[in-house]
Amino acid sequence: MFIAKLLTLLAVALLTGGWTMSALVMVPAQARLPASVYMEAAQSNTAFGQQYFPVLTVSSILLLALLLLLNRRQREIRPGFLAAALGLLIVAAAITAATILPLNHRIATWSAQSPPDDWQTTRDAWGDRHRIRTTLALSAFLLLGAGLLGPKRLSGPIAARVPH
Repeated sequence: MFIAKLLTLLAVALLTGGWTMSALVMVPAQARLPASVYMEAAQSNTAFGQQYFPVLTVSSILLLALLLLLNRRQREIRPGFLAAALGLLIVAAAITAATILPLNHRIATWSAQSPPDDWQTTRDAWGDRHRIRTTLALSAFLLLGAGLLGPKRLSGPIAARVPH
């Protein structure tokens, strides 16, 4: 169970950290760039990101699901935290597949020498969806951390009102 916890934490931390740094640094920086430079940067970032973000996303979801299953027997982690984290990562992955990847594919077809008229609208839409996805992943990471580090059971006045 220790190895499963460690690998899950590592995968979710790497995924969340990568998306968070992108949301905090890359998206605002790219908003300052002229069209041709933005397109080259976005195309390059996407090419590199497609090498490891899909692996981290799928690994994070599968490892969280495995941890949830293993926890059914050993009850070392409060299952609500794990289930909520898993659900949030699944929603983040769905947002990626349904909205971000189509924008990535669109941006990949652009030419830096002749940007489309709506390039800023597409750039802003990508940034908005990325911030939503990142917020979901960061929330999942915090729930995972709370589940791993928090008590197995509630104690004190709240525990008296919550069924075990």
